[in-house]
Formats: sequence, C-alpha cells, structure tokens
Amino acid sequence: MGAYHSTQKKRSFFSPIAIVQPGISYIAMNTKAEPLDDIKVRTAIALAINKDEIKDVLKGAVLPKYGLLSPAQLCYDKKKEMELKARYGYDQDKAKDLLAQAGYKDTDGDGILEKNGKPLSLTMMVALDFPMLKQAAPVIQAQLKQIGINLELREYESKYIKQAIQDHDFQLAMRSYWWNDPDILYYNFSSSSKAPWINKEWDRLLEDARYILGT
Repeated sequence: MGAYHSTQKKRSFFSPIAIVQPGISYIAMNTKAEPLDDIKVRTAIALAINKDEIKDVLKGAVLPKYGLLSPAQLCYDKKKEMELKARYGYDQDKAKDLLAQAGYKDTDGDGILEKNGKPLSLTMMVALDFPMLKQAAPVIQAQLKQIGINLELREYESKYIKQAIQDHDFQLAMRSYWWNDPDILYYNFSSSSKAPWINKEWDRLLEDARYILGT
C-alpha cells in the first residue's frame, strides 16, 4: 500500500530530515474465503484504492507503492515498480467492470453490489497500535464503497491480527513490516508463513532469491 516517511531533526540546527523507511504497509487477503477466492474481486479491490488520496490524508507521511519493497530496501527496482503501478494503479472504472464480470450487481439501488442475493460485504482488521493504518482505514472504506463494496472495520492489536492471518480467521487485514533485507518477503509471504495463500512458483522464486547474488 505504501512506504513510510520518517522526519528527524538534527540537535544542533533542528533541520528536518526526510527518511524513507525500509518497509511497506499492505492489505492481506484471505484468498481461500469467499468472495476473496475470486481473483477478479481481489484485483478490483486493489484497483479501487487511491493511494495518492491516502498520501494526502496522511499529509505526505507515506509514499504510494505497488510492489512489496520500498526504495530504502535492497533489490528495489524502480522499473518493476512502474510496471506494477501500470497494472494495479487506481482505476475505478476497471474495478467496477471486474466486479460485474464476477457476477455482482446492485439490484436494489442501495449502492452495494449483490450476488445470489448476498451483499458484497467484507470485514477488514485494522491494527489499533499503528496510527497511520488507523487513519488510512476509513479512507479505504470510503473508496471501496464507491465501487459497491461494504467494508466494515474492526480494530485489534497487531499481534492478534498476525495470529488471525496464520489461523486463516480473517477476510482483509492491514499489516506493515520494516526490514532492510528483502529476505523478509520469504518470512511474510511464502507458504511457510502460514498465511492462506499457496503458490509454488512464488515460493520457488523467493527461495532462489535467498541464495542467488545479483550482478
């Protein structure tokens, strides 16, 4: 979702210094639970989130990101980041189209889409001990409502949210990580992390990246 800026001050002159932190915030999705088991729904959610608006609400304290690494981390690739932005950048019309393709319609005119008589309603866990995430959550809630998704917010401690993800007892969850070495991706996003997503090719690439040195 984004990378954090941190502002520090020199003691002698009190000059502000902007620092990009080595990590990102993101929304974890339970890909095994309906309706998030449909890639069209997951992609629609990604496309409906306007990261620039979140940056404005947080007064420039974050940088919009579309990949899993921030510019402060090893192996960050600006070209790949731009490719991901082109693929998953804010596009409300495309998001609505994907939901229509997935079979969702607003049959009663209340602004919330339904499928087989069931409204498209999701719950997102928000870390109450991460102020930036708490501030961003209502913005995302409003953005998803614009494409017909009802998003309910539930606040918990980040430790509880981490366990809920490992137990597969969630739909959406806001998370953050900070670490200089991109090897953190293996611990957070591989099948061994106990998260509810399994992709053998992704696991292989993460495993290879732990041992193959770049040139």
